[in-house]
Amino acid sequence: MGLARDFGLGSGLQQAVESRDDGGVGMALGRLGLGHGRLGFNTEAEVCNRHDTRYPSIPPPLNRISYTHAGIAAAGRGPGPRARALGPAAGRTAEFGHLQLREFTMNRFRLTLAFTLGALCAAGLAAQDYGDAPSPYPTCAHWDQSQGIRLDVIGFSVSDDGYLASQVVAGGFTADEGDDGVEFLNFIKGSTAQIKVAVICTQNTNDLAVWMDFNNDGQWDAGERVIWAGYSSAAPNGAFAARVATPGSSSTSFNTYNVNIPAGAVGTHCRVRVRLWDTASHTSGAMAANGGGSPSLASDYGECEDNEVPYGTSTGSKADVKVYDPNLMVLTAPVPSGGNDNRGNLTAGQQATLYYGVSCLNTASYALRFPTAPTLTISPVSNCSVVEYIVPATGYSGIPGGGYFTVIFGLTPTAAGSPFSATVTMNTNQPVSPVYSWTISGNAVAPAPSLSLQRPAYTPIANGSTDNVGTVSTGSGQSFTWYIFNNGAATLNLTGSPLVALSAFNNCSATLTSAPASSLPGGGYSTLFTLQIVPAAAGFFSFQASIASNDTSANPYSVTVAGNGGSSGGTPSMNVQRPAGTTIANGATDSLGALSLGAGSSFSYSIGNPGSGTLVLTGSPLVALSNISGCSVSVTSQPASSVAAGSQTSFVVLVTPSAAGFSFRMTIANSDAANNPYIVNVTGTASATSSPEIDVSRGATPVTSGGSDALGQVALGGPTAFTWTVANLGTAALTISGLSLGGQSNCTATVGTSPAATVAAGSTTTFSINVTPAGASAFSFSVSISNNDSNENPYTFQVNGTGVVNGPEIDLQRPAGTSLASGSTDSQGTVAFGVNLQLTYIVANLGNQTLSLTGTPAVALSNISNCSVAVTSAPGSAIPASSNTSFTINYNVSGVGAFGFRLTLASNDADEPAYIINVGGTGGTLPDISVRLLSAQVADGGQAAAGNLNINAPVRLTFTITNAGNAPLNLTGPSPVAAGGTVNCSAVVVQPAQLTLAAGASTTFGVDVTATSLNSFSFSISISSDDPDENPFNFTVQGVGSTFTIGGSGGGGGGCSADTAGSSAWLCLPLALLAAWSLRRRRTA
Repeated sequence: MGLARDFGLGSGLQQAVESRDDGGVGMALGRLGLGHGRLGFNTEAEVCNRHDTRYPSIPPPLNRISYTHAGIAAAGRGPGPRARALGPAAGRTAEFGHLQLREFTMNRFRLTLAFTLGALCAAGLAAQDYGDAPSPYPTCAHWDQSQGIRLDVIGFSVSDDGYLASQVVAGGFTADEGDDGVEFLNFIKGSTAQIKVAVICTQNTNDLAVWMDFNNDGQWDAGERVIWAGYSSAAPNGAFAARVATPGSSSTSFNTYNVNIPAGAVGTHCRVRVRLWDTASHTSGAMAANGGGSPSLASDYGECEDNEVPYGTSTGSKADVKVYDPNLMVLTAPVPSGGNDNRGNLTAGQQATLYYGVSCLNTASYALRFPTAPTLTISPVSNCSVVEYIVPATGYSGIPGGGYFTVIFGLTPTAAGSPFSATVTMNTNQPVSPVYSWTISGNAVAPAPSLSLQRPAYTPIANGSTDNVGTVSTGSGQSFTWYIFNNGAATLNLTGSPLVALSAFNNCSATLTSAPASSLPGGGYSTLFTLQIVPAAAGFFSFQASIASNDTSANPYSVTVAGNGGSSGGTPSMNVQRPAGTTIANGATDSLGALSLGAGSSFSYSIGNPGSGTLVLTGSPLVALSNISGCSVSVTSQPASSVAAGSQTSFVVLVTPSAAGFSFRMTIANSDAANNPYIVNVTGTASATSSPEIDVSRGATPVTSGGSDALGQVALGGPTAFTWTVANLGTAALTISGLSLGGQSNCTATVGTSPAATVAAGSTTTFSINVTPAGASAFSFSVSISNNDSNENPYTFQVNGTGVVNGPEIDLQRPAGTSLASGSTDSQGTVAFGVNLQLTYIVANLGNQTLSLTGTPAVALSNISNCSVAVTSAPGSAIPASSNTSFTINYNVSGVGAFGFRLTLASNDADEPAYIINVGGTGGTLPDISVRLLSAQVADGGQAAAGNLNINAPVRLTFTITNAGNAPLNLTGPSPVAAGGTVNCSAVVVQPAQLTLAAGASTTFGVDVTATSLNSFSFSISISSDDPDENPFNFTVQGVGSTFTIGGSGGGGGGCSADTAGSSAWLCLPLALLAAWSLRRRRTA
């Protein structure tokens, strides 16, 4: 038996605890409990409860907290591994997933959040975005292979359509929730409309174009491009506007364009396509720089947004508010602007947590934002007080169509027996009605108990309803746990004897093995009880559970417990889907549409098991084909024979029509008693279409049109021949009318052998190209094949590779990538004498054989004048082809005047056996800036490692600036340290306190870093000073966004570690917290 205080974090976070060591506060992240997770703490925990009087101004649901001595959440000087916790000082932080709960003495607790609904969320996956306009409009495609490293987005998000089959991409003008970047203002026939486009792009080579179908003919004609802007110098609408930082997102360019709407425009709506693309991904054609764009051609990177815009109005974001249910984690009742949300009876003096989902409707063309402060006000207020817990931040980065943000209030009615009300007003960027308001109302009633029965915790079972426990083994039975919550303000007393009465048994027995507590204080306390249920025989069973109490609204609280006696493995259930997510009912017909006569087409089907037991496919073959008419058909990929509960498998059918109409039947025998066998009848039509289909490959490597082919390393000195194969996969002859090469960079490429002019259906031809790299570096050229394929003419692809020397080839570089020729001088200019200085050189092998450094030592020093010099880090002696090593030189200039020394590296490079670099400069009186992060030195132009940072939780990185010179160092400008170039993070600089540093003196500056996704993040730092050769001092900071996971071993210990992967439950934690942040209290005894 135990009591627990509900901390109110829905079905996600179930423990938040405070260490009692030294009386300090130590809120720590407790274990994540989803589904049936038990309430309460580690069984070894010593638990108690108190009202924390140190924070009297924080409302009671926040300042009554539990605390434990167990290692799972110990802080301060506790006996177990220490979780991330907070000590007694006011203002310390307790971290809950990606939210921060800051405990300060204050009159109002307000937590504002800003986050970006990103689409590039899966590291390692290539994102795809397609046009959504339905036929007859053309589709288009964008591919992003950067794995989230770069952004090319219209608006504030882009959907990943890569999982969609090509035939279902064009889902309609409201199908894509990522279409959220365009506002259409004063869109009236015969007038000038304003088109506002938000562009986020981390590159500077992007173009934007807009097409409007004014004649409503189902096409975007050449004359219907109304906007072309961006990188291209020929773009009539010029470059993008300057980028500005928006909270929670990358730098955004807000652009406004004027478009004349023809008075004779046809129809009531205008179909609009907006495209952003990277011109650098194309060497020629419409999508290249100054090409003007195309509404249909594919492109690497970027986004396509299709909208259906009504004439005669303005459109953009479309706000919508609904009540949010934190237990079910769904939006429920709508609350229209100007409407009323009646909350019924709420207890006077007891705070109720109210959740609202602020949405942007799926039909919106622009993300919902909150441009002015305050974003939300609550006034007037009558007979209640309201606290804002989570509201959108000013400039909130955007809710796309179909998305929502959870707003959370704490409302406390004042006087019982009277109505209460509060009006919420929200300032948005809606173009027509920017102000959205609604009234919260109800009646304040005197405190009373309120019993809620739940299984699992946070899943209520209504009084008088049935709780189905599923399949339970006959004979042995199974144990089930229910939770009793007191959601009222007065004490709940269970008055029955026994406390849980069981009756009306049907085909079962049930025993109360663990009784609940008989009394629960008000305000969210809970207790639990356990029943052992044993079905007497296979089949349906049921009984009645009844709880008598002083809750007058539900006395007794009765539920019917039901289930099925049988195997404990659960019951399987089968369905067949095409495409995935679209179920084909057992016995129904699946139409494949129109196919080509004699041409094979593959179709993929999914078999789902939404049941609770394993589904077994029992047929042989697993998918049997019969009733075949007008076609040949085969299963080219069979499904798995066993499908776990909640899982799927798939199979592929190859269909080749031989008649104008065809059909066949698929039969799948299985262990779902209600669907055995599962039958799908398949039909379709076919016509005698004859067309060529070009396909290109090099060896076993396919080369797609618009793609690239990597040749790898190619030796310098002579041509190397490469051969490609052209296949005709169509049903008519393929005509090749030309083969041309272009865009040659660092190479010479010529056609060796040409392909045949005609390739019969099903046949192939070849061509070869002779490639000669011009230097030991990257090279590229383009290939274009003119042909009669209707949708791939010309067939173009890019060829790239790296030229290498045939043998070892030494190259000395400083910095990396900047070569220093043998015999040249590496000038250091004027440097401070008497100061230890350091130089790092890269030894690169540009050849295709191992480079050996043969000298002893590998770097020989000579001709030393007015300085001391030493090799402090030697290079490797054997450097593989296309690899490098490095070495470090430390030197100290003795006095004023010229200094110098020589470096000599002997190697097996045939034409440079002794590589000589002279280093020289002048000794003087100068400052010299030096920077480090903790103990790690940071080089100018180098990198600093931030490690793993918890996402959406600011962390301060402290850097030290030291004057390593012999004259004062001045940090210049009002803000000498600047941060920029943020990727997947935000970075705010805390400027150094001291701007003038004597020789040898130091100061520090901080950077408050917030990682915003579970990916690598980075930002740049620039420091202005009067250092003569390192101004500005630039470097990049890199790290990884992480979540915290809980682990433990022996003796109930536990701890917290940063884990970039974690379990799937941890990846859900940020959403669970946003959806269910009720901030109530928990108590365990």
